[in-house]
Amino acid sequence: MPAKHDVSTGADRNLDTIALKVAQELGDQTTLADLVDATTHVWQRYFPGQPLSFIPASSHNGKLLVQDPPAHREFETGINELCGQIRTMPRRKLGYADIMSVRVGDRLWNIFLLQFERMDLGFFAWRHQSMERRQRLKSLILGQAHVISRWCCRFQKTQELLHRDDLTNLYNYRYLEACLDAEMKRVQRFQTSFSLLFIDLDSFKPINDKYGHLAGSEVLKQVAQVLRLELRDVDSIFRYGGDEFVVLLLEANSLKAWGVADRLREKIAQHEFSIGQDAVAHVTASIGIACCPEHGSDKAALLKLADECMYRSKRGGKNKVVMVGRKSGPSDDQAEMRNLDE
Repeated sequence: MPAKHDVSTGADRNLDTIALKVAQELGDQTTLADLVDATTHVWQRYFPGQPLSFIPASSHNGKLLVQDPPAHREFETGINELCGQIRTMPRRKLGYADIMSVRVGDRLWNIFLLQFERMDLGFFAWRHQSMERRQRLKSLILGQAHVISRWCCRFQKTQELLHRDDLTNLYNYRYLEACLDAEMKRVQRFQTSFSLLFIDLDSFKPINDKYGHLAGSEVLKQVAQVLRLELRDVDSIFRYGGDEFVVLLLEANSLKAWGVADRLREKIAQHEFSIGQDAVAHVTASIGIACCPEHGSDKAALLKLADECMYRSKRGGKNKVVMVGRKSGPSDDQAEMRNLDE
């Protein structure tokens, strides 16, 4: 944490100090919303009556959202021009920052551009006053950009450590909770759907017992690779624990989820898992399916349903796909319709 400075007197109210105060107020907060709040709070304290707008901008359609309504009324006449400039800007690495000037009517605005994860461009806009002041403002913003860049990179690395499984490099069960919360909201807002696949490897323990835990770990890593190859980029795979995996299929109803799950079951059963010294192992998978909103809209209940379906597959002979109201195995000519509560 940077050392605190006394900023109570006019002489101390320099822009470098303001940049320092922004960094202090950020603390351990690393989200874009926290950055915006800290910056605008400090700015308004030292420059009352001089609006500072933060504008998130998507590079996909150039849409701008200005959080400061008074500034927006002054700035809106130049939004089309600014959008055009944003669209032509090359994609930059995380934490990239720069300053550009845009004339809106008879006023010149300075724009601080920031490349931020999941939000292609964001920028602060303030009115140009004098060359000297512009240089001081540029010093502030670029100095702050260094802090932002460091925080962005630290945030990204921290999230990776928190959300990834060390062995398979898949997402972990902690991140599953966050993803399910987000998808539940999306389903409610846009009337979409998603499906959960709960996958448990059959006869995995004998591999550990016969070949050792290193061999078992190798099988888990190769199963993760099989899942990656068979799923879309928009789908998410999680190692839930031990030899259990969960797959989150976006925009997938029960019919689509069934087809994907049965394909995964076949691919795992057909794969020869190399465990060293010319030895190979074979495993199969029991898979349970639960779909939102078809089977419910509660996160915990859906996970429980998918888990129960997976255990129903285990009790039914393993190497099967089971969904609420439906069950099949590799030897079935047709899917047998059943109720989970029978």
